[in-house]
Amino acid sequence: EEAIINFKNLIIATGSKTFMLPIDGCDEMDILTSKELLELTEIPQSITIIGGGVIGMEFAFIYQSLGSKVNVVEFFPQILINLDKDVVDCIKKSAEEKGIKIYESAQATSIKTTLDNSKIVEIKIGDDIKYLASEKVAVAVGRKANLDSLDLDKLNVKLNEKKNGIEVDEYMKTSNPNVYAIGDITNKIQLAHVASHQGIVAADNIAGHSISMNYDLVPSVIFTSPEVSQVGCSEKEAINKGLDFTIGKFPFMANGKALIMGETKGFVKLVADNSTRKIIGGSIVGVHAADMINIISNLISAETDIEHASHAIYAHPTVAESIHEAILTLDDKGIHF
Repeated sequence: EEAIINFKNLIIATGSKTFMLPIDGCDEMDILTSKELLELTEIPQSITIIGGGVIGMEFAFIYQSLGSKVNVVEFFPQILINLDKDVVDCIKKSAEEKGIKIYESAQATSIKTTLDNSKIVEIKIGDDIKYLASEKVAVAVGRKANLDSLDLDKLNVKLNEKKNGIEVDEYMKTSNPNVYAIGDITNKIQLAHVASHQGIVAADNIAGHSISMNYDLVPSVIFTSPEVSQVGCSEKEAINKGLDFTIGKFPFMANGKALIMGETKGFVKLVADNSTRKIIGGSIVGVHAADMINIISNLISAETDIEHASHAIYAHPTVAESIHEAILTLDDKGIHF
């Protein structure tokens, strides 16, 4: 049934869909994606996940905790490639302790089905060909903008330079001044909280305000075990930019609340610019990392320097005290370290 809807302004928010690899066997009906991984009614005895990014690692920990034997195949030399090595090392150690097998610098080249409907994934590591057998195979190598459902020519809406998303300006406006786009369809940053804020910006501008979108301080969170979060400038980025910076790092092993909870893995790490003494970035790996990153987001957004940040009083006993300790450590004044 067709319908005609008249509009003064339009917001396109058609999202994204899973990206599939062009490898032999990847198009079989029983190959899982993030969608099917959420819909399984029985826990597989074993599963091989192709892709060691955010989605792949989150599902690896989920299915391991449910009782599956899990393999992760990652093309790049490091899982979670955008994170600092010390953060990733903590996640890898936790994964290995739980029995998750991780294969880095490994290219999945084909997926075969055996006579009993189990799967064999062929992977290439260097010049060697190896095989992983499992009951199920999932592909988690990212998502792509859901452009197929739109006739952009009729809307007079243009794609970005890479042709992988709708082009929008800082006000979320497309090439058509009456049409806005938000979320994964813009292919800016594929996170729900980014899409939500883009929607607010678009609605405000349609209502006659002049509000721009800023992507500089988007926190990212990864729900592995332990959790991971990051905002602002990472240590890796600070090195690549040639910044004069200081690192403040505090382990959860030295935090009273984390000890009581039995959650001592991980740390809080802050990055401060030595020229301005301002906190410019932070990473957390450990218990409540996803919740606590918002504190660091506020510190950076308020352009807080080390001196002012160090005099805020944190409640005790809380895991968040680790942020205060990391701030103090920036000046070698850590109390419990």
